[in-house]
Amino acid sequence: MALLTESGFLCRQSSKQKKAIQTAIRKNKEANAVLARLNSELQQQLKEVHKERTALETQLEQLRPVTVL
Repeated sequence: MALLTESGFLCRQSSKQKKAIQTAIRKNKEANAVLARLNSELQQQLKEVHKERTALETQLEQLRPVTVL
């Protein structure tokens, strides 16, 4: 909590700190939104790649020769 002096120095300093904090919060929210969108896209790609890998593994299994015991 800032006290107001004759020059108003502490009050101005507190106001600058508040603005800096608000700016940092806004920038972090923006970065978070970008990262959340990227994460969503990567999750979708992972799902697709996993599905493709499973299909390829099934194909590979069908191509393996049957061993007779």
